[in-house]
Amino acid sequence: MVRAAVSRWGLAIFLFALASSGALRYGMESVSAQVQTLTVEGKISNATAGGSEVAGLPVTLHRISIFGPDDLLTTSGENGEFRFYDVEFDPELSYGVSVRYQEAIYGTDIDLSSGSLNSVMITVFDSTIDDGVISASSASLLFASVDRTNQTISALEILRLKNSSDRAYVPGNEPMQLLRFGLPVGATNLQLDTRLIGADFAKVDLGFALFASVPPGEHEIMFSYDFPFPGDEFTLEKSYRYGADIIRVLAPLETVAIRSDHL
Repeated sequence: MVRAAVSRWGLAIFLFALASSGALRYGMESVSAQVQTLTVEGKISNATAGGSEVAGLPVTLHRISIFGPDDLLTTSGENGEFRFYDVEFDPELSYGVSVRYQEAIYGTDIDLSSGSLNSVMITVFDSTIDDGVISASSASLLFASVDRTNQTISALEILRLKNSSDRAYVPGNEPMQLLRFGLPVGATNLQLDTRLIGADFAKVDLGFALFASVPPGEHEIMFSYDFPFPGDEFTLEKSYRYGADIIRVLAPLETVAIRSDHL
């Protein structure tokens, strides 16, 4: 009797295992059948007058998830065309295409939710290390808050940089070939935000240097910091390396009063 009971349970377990295995295979086949493979095509063009050819450039298709990037690589053809075949689409991922040209990175986000793309256009420019092509169309300085206990002021600056040439500025190897921005003496807690691709920064004497290429057009840079003040009244000397067509200075009326012979 015991032996028969074991046999029945063994058969039941065996049948359950077979059923589970079949369900698992069916589930895997269903998932596999649902994977959508797409083609992403596009073209690179050089907008610099008399610029160099864009054949043979490394092109990257970025697939970004919460676990990090997963990239596909290809090379542009004779006329700047590029293609990525059999791209598996996952609605949980973000996609983009980028190209590196003369030490500058250019890119764009792409939407694959509607299927394959054949019209991804990326414009590149010949490069220069001369920051004389950079100016500022506007500069805003906001004194956001005052900590009287620690005698510090929190400030936010917004600069709108302008490259009016037909070449992209790229950082050079020398310190004075970097984009530089001034900070008050003793500034701390520097934070930077910009949509310039691949931007990074480092503290230097009297401010910070921005490591980023700047293509033609206008680009916004925002940075915040804290700085100390010695007493109830102090003088803040502020200069703009790239000038500014418009300057705005803002502060809460109840905490800061501003005076200047130049505003």
